[in-house]
Amino acid sequence: MQDERAEVGKQRDLLEADRREWDERERSEPVLAAVISSSVLLICCSLPLLLVAVLLWPRKREQESQAVCEAMLDEVVTVRNLVSGDTKRIAASPSTQRLAASEE
Repeated sequence: MQDERAEVGKQRDLLEADRREWDERERSEPVLAAVISSSVLLICCSLPLLLVAVLLWPRKREQESQAVCEAMLDEVVTVRNLVSGDTKRIAASPSTQRLAASEE
């Protein structure tokens, strides 16, 4: 009888340990799943905002690119004038003169 009581006590202790383990799993796993789900949702919602911020971030405009654009416009105007028969050349802008001086 003593041995049976000891065996029943051991089985009860094992059952109680198993119950505690399952109880701990039931508490921690839904929390972990909620944390993962929330963080993925937060990242997905932040990506479009990050993309818009990158696109709208002010960038330094290069002074030379503006001078090159003006020089190209002057050439287009000159070619158009030559095609139309007008040989009068438009005066170069100061930025075009700076570009020409920097190329030499």
